[in-house]
Amino acid sequence: MRFVGRTVQLIVALGWTLVVVDPFLSLVLLSFRSQVGIYLHPLGLTGQLYPSNFSTAWDGPPGGEPLYRFMLNSVVAAAVCLIIGLGAGAPAAYQISRLNARGRQRWRTVFLLGALVPIVVLVLPLFIAADELNLVDSTLVLGILYGALSIPAIVLILEAFFEGFPMELTDAARIDGLSGSMAFVRLVLPLSRAALIAVSMLVLVFVWSEAQLGVAFLGTPASRTVAVGMLGFVSMYQSNTPAIFAGLTIAMIPVMALYFIFHKQTMTSVTIGGTIR
Repeated sequence: MRFVGRTVQLIVALGWTLVVVDPFLSLVLLSFRSQVGIYLHPLGLTGQLYPSNFSTAWDGPPGGEPLYRFMLNSVVAAAVCLIIGLGAGAPAAYQISRLNARGRQRWRTVFLLGALVPIVVLVLPLFIAADELNLVDSTLVLGILYGALSIPAIVLILEAFFEGFPMELTDAARIDGLSGSMAFVRLVLPLSRAALIAVSMLVLVFVWSEAQLGVAFLGTPASRTVAVGMLGFVSMYQSNTPAIFAGLTIAMIPVMALYFIFHKQTMTSVTIGGTIR
């Protein structure tokens, strides 16, 4: 029975791994195929390979900017988003976690409602307000909007982590002369580094792939992020599908690299939270 149980677990694990890895492998394989080959044999491994798709994607869409410019814009938007989102969300989450059970539940409901609002509902009113203030076509402004929209999710995730943080540690820090804010900065945040990294990775993936707000706010090619810039390969009458897949493959590399660098801290954030409890 033990052998059968382990075999079933292994089969389930392999199946789940295949489900997770297959989209990435398909993306890489399709980036080497021709326009005709993608539609005739989308999952085929045979046929001629076209590495030139990557140079086409790197040069950017016709009349647009090169791919590295889009990636730099995404980095700026992600950096601004993280500064605003974590700068506002982490202190808010910690303060909520220090409330009584009834107070925590009320604030959780408030931020949960904020997190459930679809972005597509906010596109039009946000664009009208930004257009009136002449704030469109700005990657910086888009990053600020991303940061504001990410605050509810950041608060909900970090509040669950901070809830188990021992008050004895902060009380001891206050006895040593630290104020509440300094205890949070010098004690709580360093011990919560793994949770902060995990949240940052989630926010980074959101910013790197978001296109609904980007399409509305970023009209000029020089201000577009990766997700919006790749749409330049699609026109009314034709699309360069291989270049799109190649560009997405290139754009995926920085996010995957950051994940592999910080994956240990990301995976251990739950363990650290349990240890603190």
